[in-house]
Amino acid sequence: MTKINMLKGALMGAAFATAFVANAQSDTPPNAEPGKCYAKCYIPDVYETVTETIQTKAASSSLQATAAQFSTEEVSYVSKASSNELRVVPAQFEQEERSYTSKDGYTKLAISPAEFSTQEEQYQYRPATTELSIVPAQLETYTEEVQVRPSYTKLSVVPAQYETVTEEVQVRPAYTRLEVVPAQWETVSEEVQTRASYTTLNVVPAQYETVSEEVMVKPAVTNYETAPYQWETTTERVMTSPATTRWVHKRVDPSCLSANPDDCKVWCLEEVPAQYTSVTKRVNAGCPSGFSDNGQGCVKEVTVPAVYNTITKTVVATPATTTQETVPAQFKTISRTVVATPETTQERTVPAEFKTIQKVQLVSPATTTQETIPAEFRTVQKTRISQPETVSENTVPAEYRSYTRTVVEKPETTTSEMVPAQTASYTVTNVVKPETSESVPVSSVMSTYTKQVLATPATTSAVSSDAEYTNVSKTQLVSRGGFSDWREVVCADEMTPQLIASVQRALIDRGYDVGSVDNRMGPATKAALQKFQKDNGLPIGSLNIETLRALGLR
Repeated sequence: MTKINMLKGALMGAAFATAFVANAQSDTPPNAEPGKCYAKCYIPDVYETVTETIQTKAASSSLQATAAQFSTEEVSYVSKASSNELRVVPAQFEQEERSYTSKDGYTKLAISPAEFSTQEEQYQYRPATTELSIVPAQLETYTEEVQVRPSYTKLSVVPAQYETVTEEVQVRPAYTRLEVVPAQWETVSEEVQTRASYTTLNVVPAQYETVSEEVMVKPAVTNYETAPYQWETTTERVMTSPATTRWVHKRVDPSCLSANPDDCKVWCLEEVPAQYTSVTKRVNAGCPSGFSDNGQGCVKEVTVPAVYNTITKTVVATPATTTQETVPAQFKTISRTVVATPETTQERTVPAEFKTIQKVQLVSPATTTQETIPAEFRTVQKTRISQPETVSENTVPAEYRSYTRTVVEKPETTTSEMVPAQTASYTVTNVVKPETSESVPVSSVMSTYTKQVLATPATTSAVSSDAEYTNVSKTQLVSRGGFSDWREVVCADEMTPQLIASVQRALIDRGYDVGSVDNRMGPATKAALQKFQKDNGLPIGSLNIETLRALGLR
């Protein structure tokens, strides 16, 4: 501390001492009661020490370059291309006798007449009917006072009515008769090919030329150069404890007027400066000039160009070909007779024949009419119907007659007779095998050259370097101290071992560690008591009455 700061501290200490003495005489507990004790406690600042890890060098990586690897191989190439020489193979011919139809075959038709048969056919002349007859009622007589015969209904028969009708029936159906229409002929001329056209070949030999070609004997590759990172060292100041102030209990003031010298002790507020430590770090300053950072290290690409050689080749400029000459076909005219209209048949219809017959048919069936007979009355005797009059039906069978009719058993048909065609012949010259060219291969000439091929390209591999760290201990303020308000405390004559033992047991019951119940206000008991006061928002620094109430001891 400089002389100026020392002088400032002395002046501040003198001023505080004066204020403290004056305050000691005027600052008393409000509403104090006789027999009770009060205290104003000084609570020092609370600090804690923490350890912080600081990176002194960042993690990094460096690159190692592996050059490209080559292998040598022999490459064959065609120094003179293969080709074909052409040779003409003459055409081959053969004579062929060819037949043709000078007159077409045709079909001659003959008519087979229709066949008939006669059959008897029955028809119903009169339909079956029912005749009705009356069965009289049966009566019986008995003696009775009133009606002797009831009224009843008497039936009368009305006979059936018939009429005679005339009907026309078919005795022979209509049919068709066939008539032959002769075939029509005509003579036609036709041109036929006696020799087909064919081609002859002329050979044009192949043409050659010499060309130069540039071939790559070693490909272009990219190699890599690597360099380490550039590092620089820096120093950094790290604060280990912040600046603060504290009250220091000094000597007794000799000018104190109080009978108790403790009333005039001087308290000085002193500055506690911040504490620092120096930490050395290595930081990455980048890559050297010409190198780039790819995230793994410093690298520079170096391109090695490809290597070429010139080779000479003889190639076919125009391949061997043939030219064609066409020999025209030869023809001959022949005559032949062909059917212009084939022989056919035409149909003539023979109409059906009919006959008139007579039939009796029922106009109205037999019926009955009713006649009511009134009842008779007598005094003694009376007749009644034991069985009423009924009608019985008698069936009159139908009457049939017959007539004769003619039917077609087999219709008129035609039979065909095949008249064979007439043939003639002429000679044709055919190309069995046309004129061709055959190719005689001329083998190519091979040469070689040596070239290098890339077996393994150039690569880079990263080598990692871990970061470096150092630990720095720091002191940091947890809570600011000072003087508390006046609180009622346990008087000295009441601070008995029994009270201290009760406080220790109450703290243990609430989960606070006081060590053992030893009836003494030792360091462990004081620490547990202060932690209980902090946790419950109580005044800190003395065994006050509020704390005893919270512990259930008041």
